[in-house]
Amino acid sequence: MASITIKDIPADLHRALKQRAEKNARSLQREAVLCLKQSVGMSTQDRADVLARVRDRRERMKTATTAKQVRQWLDEDRK
Repeated sequence: MASITIKDIPADLHRALKQRAEKNARSLQREAVLCLKQSVGMSTQDRADVLARVRDRRERMKTATTAKQVRQWLDEDRK
């Protein structure tokens, strides 16, 4: 994998990126890569995001009573 060095990052930008990384339970490096991917239109689906969606879906499935509800949730996820 390639690497780059970014110099002279404004303090407020660094602080905001660091806060965002902490909020999302990511390293500063990982958060910066995801931000760069978003800025150029690349997929940013992150493992933590996928796991969170799976956990949420599992909780919702515990209360599912009909196949119609399950189909509706699957359709919502595909949007």
